[in-house]
Amino acid sequence: MNEEAQVDRIILKPNCEYRFEVQGEDEVLIRLSSGTAELFGVELAKDRDYRFRKCQLAIFTWHGCELVVTGKCAVSYTSDETPMASIVNIHTQLDQIRIKAMNTKTAGPRVLITGPTDSGKSTVTQILLNYALRMGRKPTFVDLDVAHGLLSVPGTITATPLETNCMSVEDDFILTAPIAYYFGHASLKDIPELYKYQVTELAKRVDQRLANDAEVNASGIIVNTSGLIDNEGYQAILHCIQALHIDLVIVLGQDRLYSELNSAVGSTLTVIKLPRSDGVVQRSNQLRHQLRMDGFHTYFYGKKIPNAVPTQSLYEYSPHVVELAFEDINIFRVHDLKVSDVMLPVGQVDDVQRLRVLPVDKGPELAHCIAAVIHQSNVKDDDLGMDPQSLLDASAAGFVQIKAVNVQTNRITLLVPCHATSRMPTGLPNYDLATGICVCLIGTTLSNFGLNIQKFSFTIEQHLPEADRRPYTSIWQWWVGLSCVIIGSIGDFAALSFAAQSVIMPVGSFTLVANIFFAHFWLKERLTWNDLHGTIFIVCGAVIVCIFGAHESTNYTLDELVALYRRWDMLFYAIFIFAVILFFYLLNVRSQAMFDQHGGESIEYSFYKKWHPLSYAALSGVVGAQSVMFAKSTGELIKQTLSGHNQFNHILSFVLLIALGIAITTQTHVLAMGLKHFDALYIVPVFTCFFITFSILGGAVYFEEFKSYSLTQGICFPLGVIITIYGISVLAKRDMSQPSSKGYTVLAP
Repeated sequence: MNEEAQVDRIILKPNCEYRFEVQGEDEVLIRLSSGTAELFGVELAKDRDYRFRKCQLAIFTWHGCELVVTGKCAVSYTSDETPMASIVNIHTQLDQIRIKAMNTKTAGPRVLITGPTDSGKSTVTQILLNYALRMGRKPTFVDLDVAHGLLSVPGTITATPLETNCMSVEDDFILTAPIAYYFGHASLKDIPELYKYQVTELAKRVDQRLANDAEVNASGIIVNTSGLIDNEGYQAILHCIQALHIDLVIVLGQDRLYSELNSAVGSTLTVIKLPRSDGVVQRSNQLRHQLRMDGFHTYFYGKKIPNAVPTQSLYEYSPHVVELAFEDINIFRVHDLKVSDVMLPVGQVDDVQRLRVLPVDKGPELAHCIAAVIHQSNVKDDDLGMDPQSLLDASAAGFVQIKAVNVQTNRITLLVPCHATSRMPTGLPNYDLATGICVCLIGTTLSNFGLNIQKFSFTIEQHLPEADRRPYTSIWQWWVGLSCVIIGSIGDFAALSFAAQSVIMPVGSFTLVANIFFAHFWLKERLTWNDLHGTIFIVCGAVIVCIFGAHESTNYTLDELVALYRRWDMLFYAIFIFAVILFFYLLNVRSQAMFDQHGGESIEYSFYKKWHPLSYAALSGVVGAQSVMFAKSTGELIKQTLSGHNQFNHILSFVLLIALGIAITTQTHVLAMGLKHFDALYIVPVFTCFFITFSILGGAVYFEEFKSYSLTQGICFPLGVIITIYGISVLAKRDMSQPSSKGYTVLAP
């Protein structure tokens, strides 16, 4: 908020409300400085700033208050003409019914609120719900207004029981887990038969939920309806009353609707009328459309987070982009195959059976559409396989946006609200995971073979007189080993494009199995039970990680990768990594200085003797782990580019490539110096331990790979990592003070 923003103090008298409207990208902060006040039934806390954007709201006070308003409102004024007294009277009567229902173990009130568009239905609904919550009740909110949606995306009908912690001043309701049916249209008149069918299905689920909880049942339900009240809309209202067993209808601002409903159902239930509040604003079609778009954006990205940098937009959530083959996804649409009455046989009624679920051709016209994701367990089978008609009865598990459809490559790109996991409803084996693991195993084996070749070249040099020893860059065997390491690393980085970083890195610990093989059978180094003990733990840990890890990778564009870097947790991670690298670098410099000045057997060097090899292994491991993150990012850019979306048209893509090159070069040099001076059977395990640990940490922080884990995954995956690291630590305890069969000794702690 700008320091020079307009600040107003609003004095509200008792039984008055402050009405305000915030438009565009403007933002307003409101603080209650004295007295008491509420917004749609939710009390404002004193001396706390509440942030509002793109809204039309009213803050009411029963006893008077003072508000401090910071920012520019498009419209703001106070009024003493409010319907609050009538709403409170209705609430009081409803609560008396709830108390009686609780005492007699019967159903509570079932209230339906209806009226034309922009009559204040949603406001009255929220006030009655919040008043019930403040009394400690647990009412069920049923939202049948497909135009906007208070609980989910626009185009849905939803229901959820509410509790006290669901109340919010800045949001409609929070911490809810609604059941949702995706209607898929902005108005019920588009397919009225589908709307009524879904209302019936939702009503069944509501009845099931209330039957299993006496307190929720006694608290009753409050239903918000669509603003369409003529023809199809009126018939839909009657259907909702019947399906949800409504016993009280509240009509807002429509004498004709009140009269019609009173005549139609007044003999079996109560119909009352409330006046329309003068504070209700008529919204244009353009504004309605914008509000729906904002609703979809909020579902995927959440609310905008206040940021000190005006040019950046940060949001609560980080949606992901996934790409699927056409054969991995089925898309259907509900059609109303209405038949003219004159074409029907005598006595037959054109009923709900005219609804047909038909497959949709995957083409570019699907781009930017919203689709509901259905749990595969909710889809029934018939004699020919999957029965599409069963989708009519299925609730939505979530929603995705179709970003693009490429008919040349038969690939479809989706925006999903969370990290894609094996729970994505494709129902197919995860071949990417198996491919990633196989490529990783081949790459790590080749890399370790290259490291042993490099160590072999250092061993040859140690047999030469000091004057004849060459820099490692002048030894041809070292370059052969480096070539193997590079090819193996390319395989490792390629594996990251198939599977999650937090899975590939622990699987890469199998390099130690290869290290023992090459060191024992080629370099003739001793193989002990300690080595086998550590290897077994590494294998067990890696298997656990493979089973419970994040089994799907996610595709990212450059903009999404940059957005991941800009998060606050990434800033803290970068500071932490810089501090770790600086620590081991200074430790290495100090240890090397003491070795050069006083010699390896001196008292001065004795303290650094065990830290010197650790500094090489740890520094190369930590720096190398950062190359994994850069490689994963680069791999995603290459995949997106090959699929037809060029990501290398911006300088930031090349910055990632440069960062990758610097990290790999630094890791290679530091690791080479460690292998030159110390035993490979110490350097390689410790290097691998740091490499894996910080790679997993990088994946957890940057790619948010742990966000979508289940409880079982959250327990077993860290267990597998811990077992893997323990096995590495066991290998690192190998006694290296014994001469090898080659007849040379190396510095060792």
